Amino acid sequence: MGERANYVLVEDGHFRLFFRHHFMPRSKWYPKKWELYSSTWRARILDSDLAPGPEAAIRCILDQKRRERQEWYDDIECEGAALIDRSRQVLLFFMYVQDFAHRAALLAVLARTWRAWHVQWAFDGTSDLAAYVGLDRAVVRSGGVMLGGPLRQALADLMIVADDDEIDQLVTVRHASGQVDGYGFRGDIFGVLRYGPEMVELLPADARVTACQFPRSGIHIDLVARELGLWAIDPLTGIDEWLPDEWPGWRIELWGDQYQEHIARCAVQVKDWDFGAGLETLAKRLEVAPPYANTHAKPEELERAREVIASLRGNRRNH
Repeated sequence: MGERANYVLVEDGHFRLFFRHHFMPRSKWYPKKWELYSSTWRARILDSDLAPGPEAAIRCILDQKRRERQEWYDDIECEGAALIDRSRQVLLFFMYVQDFAHRAALLAVLARTWRAWHVQWAFDGTSDLAAYVGLDRAVVRSGGVMLGGPLRQALADLMIVADDDEIDQLVTVRHASGQVDGYGFRGDIFGVLRYGPEMVELLPADARVTACQFPRSGIHIDLVARELGLWAIDPLTGIDEWLPDEWPGWRIELWGDQYQEHIARCAVQVKDWDFGAGLETLAKRLEVAPPYANTHAKPEELERAREVIASLRGNRRNH
């Protein structure tokens, strides 16, 4: 599978749709006109396509394949997506970033090269773009893979134990004794949450950690307060649609990218992420050679992005 991307270009204002929600009248604005585009490979360089600013990004989108409105890559096929609403100056996007620092650097640069725009991360992936233009999120749902077979074997297949320096997801559990245990995994085990609270009993002992590098995502399970919290920088692809049914009676909190909520609740020593390293990653990605180079940005637009990165580096050194 390639690194497929969905693009949505919104133009010409919005219309207001009135409806009833829980017996209360509500309304929402939807775009009057929007167009869908796609690429089979540009998800990998979405950061360098967006960093030079809105005009360069729009030229890039217009150069991609135009698709019918129902021809979205679904939330499994799509590895990056961007929606640009010119009338409201909204950029809504996501991509697979190298790590948390890369993402933080990218958002900091976009805040300056897309000045006066509302730059938003699509935490639910491509379905956030579909919802923005008034479509049901089911349009882009892949249906996923339901876990089958014995519970213990399914968990064993999904839980890939990681070394301390290879942890992608940190899972922590607070027990009735007050003790908080940590577990480290490669990839993530969000799918295992479908089994509800009983999954805790089957967390492998060899995944236990007391310290780790900064992860891509986290889960905190409080067996005393019956609270479940999670955060991630990768799309959660509809987890809020099925999680409450699998954890009845629990308080569930989706923390977005607010990892601090997790860190405050766990006893694991988590190494901090490095903003400077994220800037270096982004700077290098702006200088890649063809065919992955940004050919849609004008020289002055690319130079502006470089200047912003240099300025952020300087600000960091001065603090």
